Amino acid sequence: MPSAPEPLDHGREAIQLAMSRELLAHAKDVLSVPRQPAHVLRYTCARLTESLDDVLCVADERGQRLSAGEPKSRGPALYWGNPAHDDCGHTGREAGPA
Repeated sequence: MPSAPEPLDHGREAIQLAMSRELLAHAKDVLSVPRQPAHVLRYTCARLTESLDDVLCVADERGQRLSAGEPKSRGPALYWGNPAHDDCGHTGREAGPA
């Protein structure tokens, strides 16, 4: 049985998503330059991984709030079905999309 959703924290979500957008723009800049040094690519990949983790947490939290009955006007419920993803304190759903 999934845990109860935590109280709304739209401010934290907004910050995480804004930072992810900025990082994505930076990653596109990095990729636009041919032959980037390996350390630059590794660093960018590490930051993108952290950002994706944050975005998945936001999506999971929104999905839990929607399934708990929060009005759908709060935002889309995005979920990519990663049951192992629990770094954000949420267990998520046990199975992803078919």
